Amino acid sequence: MTGDTVSDSAILQFKSDIDISGLAVKDGDYISVQFPAGLKSKDQEFEIPGADGVSIAKGVYDSKARELKVIFNKNAENYSGGSGSIFFNLNVNTNVIKKSGKEPIEILVNGKKIIQKEFNFTVVGKDDPVSFWKTMDKDIKGSQGYRRKDTLFNSLLCKD
Repeated sequence: MTGDTVSDSAILQFKSDIDISGLAVKDGDYISVQFPAGLKSKDQEFEIPGADGVSIAKGVYDSKARELKVIFNKNAENYSGGSGSIFFNLNVNTNVIKKSGKEPIEILVNGKKIIQKEFNFTVVGKDDPVSFWKTMDKDIKGSQGYRRKDTLFNSLLCKD
């Protein structure tokens, strides 16, 4: 699929629908999501609650490996709450995507290519000297920073 335009300042939201009902999930089992070098996020950890609000997994993102792991805990064993979703935000990695143009994006889940899509990236960069009227970069002091959310990936069912 082509035609999707993404600016270098966009926040890209990855959504994954996870259904573990009927699976023999054990403490320590995990789902691995591998992102391409063209997308980035910071190292982070977050709890993933079940339908009753009790944590059934932890999301751990490793920025060097560009991998998000959903690691299930003992509360996921015999979990009967059905399916749920997680959301994870990424940015365009302008150290990799340095100029505007079409770039393929592939995402692997447990080593299998699940998403393969081509995007038209618009890379603007920063003015030198900085133009007050054009700057919307939150990293430059005195500017009005904003980020637009683009939902790129939807309804990804992760089942073994």
